[in-house]
Amino acid sequence: MDYITRLSKLLLDKGTKALRVTLDDIHNPAKLPGILNAKKIELLKLKPLVINDTQWDLLFPPTGNPPDSKTFDVTLLSVLLRNICGLPHPKASIWKNMPPDKDRTKVANITRVRVFRNQVAHACPTEIDEAKFENLWQKISESLVDLKIPKQEIDDSKTSPLTTEEEIYVQNLKKIALQEEESKNMLDDLIAKVKRIEQQLSHNERKIDSVEEQRLRKFAKQEFRSLIRRKVQYFHPGTRDWLLKKVESWFTAGDESILLLITAGPGFGKSVFAAKLCDLFEEKNKLAACHFCEFLNSNLGDPVMLLESLASQMCENVPGYKEKLLDQLRRHNETGNLNETFQIYLQNPLDDLKGETRLIVIDGLNERASDDKNKMANLIARKFPCLSKCVKILVTSRPERDLQTLNCIQIVRIEEYKEENNSDLLQYLNDCLPSLAAKDEIDAPKHDHHHSIFLSAIVEKCEGSFQYAFHAQDELGKRKDLDTMTFEEILSFAPKGMDVVYEEYFDCLQAELEAVTNEKPDLLKLLELLVASETPIPLTFVARVLNLVPDSVEMRNIITQVNRAISCLLYVWDDLVTFSHNSIYDWLLGKGYCNLKYTVKISDSYNRLRQLCMQVVREIEDELRWGYEPNITSEVKYVMDFINDYEYLMARKTKIDNPMQPQTSQSVLRQREDVETIKSPEKAPNLSGKRK
Repeated sequence: MDYITRLSKLLLDKGTKALRVTLDDIHNPAKLPGILNAKKIELLKLKPLVINDTQWDLLFPPTGNPPDSKTFDVTLLSVLLRNICGLPHPKASIWKNMPPDKDRTKVANITRVRVFRNQVAHACPTEIDEAKFENLWQKISESLVDLKIPKQEIDDSKTSPLTTEEEIYVQNLKKIALQEEESKNMLDDLIAKVKRIEQQLSHNERKIDSVEEQRLRKFAKQEFRSLIRRKVQYFHPGTRDWLLKKVESWFTAGDESILLLITAGPGFGKSVFAAKLCDLFEEKNKLAACHFCEFLNSNLGDPVMLLESLASQMCENVPGYKEKLLDQLRRHNETGNLNETFQIYLQNPLDDLKGETRLIVIDGLNERASDDKNKMANLIARKFPCLSKCVKILVTSRPERDLQTLNCIQIVRIEEYKEENNSDLLQYLNDCLPSLAAKDEIDAPKHDHHHSIFLSAIVEKCEGSFQYAFHAQDELGKRKDLDTMTFEEILSFAPKGMDVVYEEYFDCLQAELEAVTNEKPDLLKLLELLVASETPIPLTFVARVLNLVPDSVEMRNIITQVNRAISCLLYVWDDLVTFSHNSIYDWLLGKGYCNLKYTVKISDSYNRLRQLCMQVVREIEDELRWGYEPNITSEVKYVMDFINDYEYLMARKTKIDNPMQPQTSQSVLRQREDVETIKSPEKAPNLSGKRK
């Protein structure tokens, strides 16, 4: 703990001083009030997302006193250096990543201090041993000395005694890193929204509310920025370099197929890699559009919605595309079949465009139910290779045959690159389990070879799966005696496979729920609901299954326990809960796994979900009968989506109020089904509980 405390203290105390000295060198403290007043309008644009109210009062004190840089915290100093000091633009790439060692410029050293600050803030105490501490201290010290911090002060910080109170430095460093990350995410979202608004206003000045514009605004545009940010966090630096090079080679080659298919089994990290590609190509301004087919969102598997979403994104990202699309919408009042929709929305507008090539990323083609998957796979396989070469399309999928039979598609099967994939896994485990890596270095000479013994054995157990590697290092990392365990003990302790991993996590959840509720819960009932639902289920459903009051201390404790015990399997947010990965859904249904303890029957799952929805419908009808308007909670919205028509239930109010025509919720839904079937058999409500 001393190592991480000393590093935290160095980065906060001397790092903050270094930024203050740099600011004072650029703007003389005596002239700072005038500089701030001259830049006040620019600084106002950063309030309150980047500069909060407290920091604003330090820049422009309400008392009328002049501002003093000695009162500025590290976050405020960083903001000022980026925005009012004539340094590179705040969005420039130099501020984002660790600069090369040879770059000793002022901006590079400021960036190094920030990157090191985040690294230390996110590090576990066990990750920093003496060797790593010395290495970090030297690199941080060099940057601080370059920023005019006396070396003697730095050396004194390394040797001076630590008190128990100084452990607060660790918490303060983590708090600053978290605040910066949250501010950055909020600012990115705001910038994206402002950009869209500006583009819309600019167009409206030329042409206001044309029929085509109105039609375009109704396109089903999907936003994946937060999803990409979340998945990119799981991308491990130094891995997948070989695959990135293959993608770059394909993208830049003029004579290659415009469609690249990357296949791999579950847990190989396809979606994380797709998100990383989106991040990299967006940074280079070469991302045309992206689409992630999440297995619990049926809308994302609709081929028409895919085309609309891609078209909407390219209106913003591909110069000239929007004008070409609007021209197509003027020529075609309606779209007929899927082929015609593809031609109007994508093919024709792109045929008329010239310019540098941009990338379209479509992830998780296999995530959809069979009907939608087949339609989308057929559309991509038959039509997308015909698109103009101003775009190239990268698709990720499991190794299924939907796309692989066509000659016009270039395919990279990750399973065929076992050596490269295992090297990535070894790199990941080496960084996550440094004590095992150290054991390998010690034991390697005894075995007369130079590769890892312990880590290589774990890599073999991974069978190519990063998902297994994540769970294995997570469990091994909890062992305090890891550095003294024998080879046999480590292999015995490592999970036998994903079946064992999942079962142990759900056993843990069962125990945590039992501790909270003081009775043995029927976990299978909850799992059945999650399997049957195509979308995340409301947390109130969890409360109903466990016989708890929804907004109660017990329920809040359960949410905490789920996040703490198996956050890697179940994901809880915005009063909703769902699986974190498609393979968990497959495991619960026994698809390709040996799960016996928690296997659920799909028919039982649908019936349980339908019964629960019917219970909520009856409660809503009772409220309507007594003259109350139902509160539109996430539970009510979910149930109304399940029976396909919320407006219908609201219209039922007049009939329910009439005592001469009593009806039950069963008859209401049965009537609704009959009426819709007569109007359009294809649009009958999903009362059978079966997935569409």
